[in-house]
This record gives sequence, C-alpha cells and structure tokens, in this order.
Amino acid sequence: MEEQNKHVILIIDDEADTRNLVVNYLENNEGYVFYTANNGETGLEIAENELPDLILLDWQMPEMDGLKVLELLKSHKLTKEIPVMMYTGIMTDSNSLRTALRLGAKDFLRKPIEPIEMEARISAVIQQTEHQKELIKKERTIYLLEKKQLELELESKKKETVNYAKFLAGKNEFFLSLIENLKEFVVKEDLNESQSKKMREYINELTINNNILQGFEQFTELFNQLHPSFHQALDNLKVSLTDHEKQMMSFIKLNLSNKEIATLMSVSLAAVEKGKYRLKQKLNFYEDISLSDYVNSL
Repeated sequence: MEEQNKHVILIIDDEADTRNLVVNYLENNEGYVFYTANNGETGLEIAENELPDLILLDWQMPEMDGLKVLELLKSHKLTKEIPVMMYTGIMTDSNSLRTALRLGAKDFLRKPIEPIEMEARISAVIQQTEHQKELIKKERTIYLLEKKQLELELESKKKETVNYAKFLAGKNEFFLSLIENLKEFVVKEDLNESQSKKMREYINELTINNNILQGFEQFTELFNQLHPSFHQALDNLKVSLTDHEKQMMSFIKLNLSNKEIATLMSVSLAAVEKGKYRLKQKLNFYEDISLSDYVNSL
C-alpha cells in the first residue's frame, strides 16, 4: 500500500514496553504507519506536525498526564478534530470513562490491552472518521457548487440591472435630444400660430412622457434584488441624505460613469461631479478616499 494511503497512528505512552507492544499488535496491518512519543509534550508536538488519523493515549504519565494532553489536543485548532483513544490499567471505573469522553476522547480501552479488541475498535474509529471526512468533502463540494451558482446568478442580475439603467439613460438621452431638436425646429421654421401651438403641445407631451422616474420602478426592483440591504445601509448612516443623493449613490454602486449618471438624472456632467464632491463633504471624507470604494463597501 502506498504511504500516502496509509492511516497514521500516534502512540503517546511513557512506557516503552507498552508502546512497542501496541506497535507489535498492529504492525501486521499494512494500512498503518506509526509515530510514538514517550511523554505528553513530545506527543503534542508530533500531533501538530504530522496530524495523525488516530492518537492512542495513555492516561497515567508523569509530568503531563493523559487527560491534560487530551485537553490540550482538543483546544488546538490543528488537532482538535483528531480522534483520541485513551487506555489505562488504573482508571477503569465508569466515572473515569465519563471524564475521558467528556473531554473529547473517542473511545476508551482498559489494560491489559486485548489485541483483537484494540484492532477492531481502532478500525471502527478510523472508518467512522473516514466516513465523516467523506461527508465533509461532499458537503464542501455542494457548498462550492451552490456558491458558484449564486455568484453566477448575482453576476447575471448585476448585468441585467446595469443594462436596464443604461437603457433608461439611452432612452432619456434620446427624448431630451428629440425635444431640443423640436424646439429648434419651432424657432427656425416659419410656422403659423396654429402649427406652432400644435408643435408646442407635442413637445409638452413628449416632456411629460419622458419622465424618467416612471422607468425607475423596475430599476429599483432590480437594484434591490441585487443589493437588498443597500438602502437600509444608507438610512443607517449618521448623515441625512436626500432622495437625489441616495439615487446617485445607487448609480455609483453599479459603477456607472459620470456621463451615464448625468443622463439618468437629467443633469449636466458638471452637476454630477459637484454632487459627488458635496457627498464627500457631507460624509466627512478625506481627499484620498474614493467615494466609489466607500459606496461599494456598503
């Protein structure tokens, strides 16, 4: 069996005879690789470096006993998930068993160790651990797939929202240009009073129907689906923002250009730049802080 496919077992016991005995019991199983430690401190170091699949831990040891080692193993982020099987020839009562299990031991063996029982219980613990690892692996795969799907959906929603905002900008720009051309036509052409009146009525009707806010209902719905907590975040700011400023910040959130924002809001490019400057002042920004970065952080 290849080394990388073998299960690593760490034996922590101050008695060399017991360590050797355990290895001798299990060495016929080619699926195991062994590390040994003669004290708790060395065992902890090996556990952190090698991350074994199972730790066999003696209860009674000088300086640092098995319970203290177990407690330290379970408190360390690298070793807390490693299953630990404790064994002892002294602390064999049910209260001792409960203590070991409460501190995180996976199983408990009594000395003298019965080889067949030990091998069977080690195999059971490792199989259970492998099963848990497989479940975690599958759950992570599912999580990553769902995360990727969500990212794709969000990206699609962002494109839809930005494209709709640009559609509104284009529509508004077209109507404004058409209205201006019609106004010039009325001035330049030699129209009688009736024709001029009728043309002005058309211009007024176009102006009314070009109310860009009518299209913002769908835009707002799309934007709120993409950034559901954004407007609440604006309301939670310590400064009071006007609806006009909130609208501008929504466009900034979508990374629209100043020209696109100007067209959408039916204002000049200079007005957008001035509006952004006033926003930075209201929010007490320093010169080197980007308004776009701040808005995107909300």
